[in-house]
Amino acid sequence: MAIAYILDLYRKVTETDRLVRLGEWPKFQTRSIYKEKLGIIGFGAIGRKIAQKASALGMRVSFFDPYIKKSYKK
Repeated sequence: MAIAYILDLYRKVTETDRLVRLGEWPKFQTRSIYKEKLGIIGFGAIGRKIAQKASALGMRVSFFDPYIKKSYKK
């Protein structure tokens, strides 16, 4: 769900849907998330899954978790 929210915010899906329902046809410039940076706070099970999926989409991922060493390997 977090990845879906990221895509929604980045591609303005909800905003476009709202405007189309009001009868407007907005022309947004499309953007790609490829090579964009994603910061994750907390690298437990959920944070790791989000990082895995974001990496698969080509995003650069960094995280902060005081309980995980900086040199974490998958």
